[in-house]
Amino acid sequence: MTKVDVARLLAGDEAGTAWQLYEQQFTVLNAHAVQRHLMKEAEFYYVCQDGNVEKWRLFDDHDQLVGLATYTNVLESMPLISPEYFAARYPEQYAAGQVWYCGFVCIANGADSTTFLELITRMYRQAAARGGVISLDFCGFNNDLAQLVKVALTRLAGGPDSGFQAVRADIQTYWVYVTPRDHLVNGAAQGVRR
Repeated sequence: MTKVDVARLLAGDEAGTAWQLYEQQFTVLNAHAVQRHLMKEAEFYYVCQDGNVEKWRLFDDHDQLVGLATYTNVLESMPLISPEYFAARYPEQYAAGQVWYCGFVCIANGADSTTFLELITRMYRQAAARGGVISLDFCGFNNDLAQLVKVALTRLAGGPDSGFQAVRADIQTYWVYVTPRDHLVNGAAQGVRR
């Protein structure tokens, strides 16, 4: 059985333990996603001190941190999303503070296989109790996880006939253009300064 804690502020050892879990789980994405998903340590500690962002923590039977997520309905506190997007599409919910954004979810290696679903279930219920809208982003590397979340939340809502909707809000695609290596002259590209 896990224990859940929702904190507005994390400091000291609590923030340090949270940083260790977060860094361990998100470092791998650096090699799989174009956009940086791992916050720098100073950015992470800033979020820990932002009272507008809830820090959801799950602990195992030994009081070890096994799950961590951020969740907020103060969309202006999240630097990489556009509150105007949500205001335009969900004006009533936005005006009532019922649009929630999940900044990240991370689960410790070796944690119980239900830890992820337990965490997102509790977050879902908080928003659903208010008729809210929930948003989170996945890089392409984790797209299968996005489908798992869709299935889980549809079931929580009461099934496909419940009125629950999972809609892909946006897609950002990164392109890479690789030039031919035979354009190199003496090991350096012509006309390019270093």
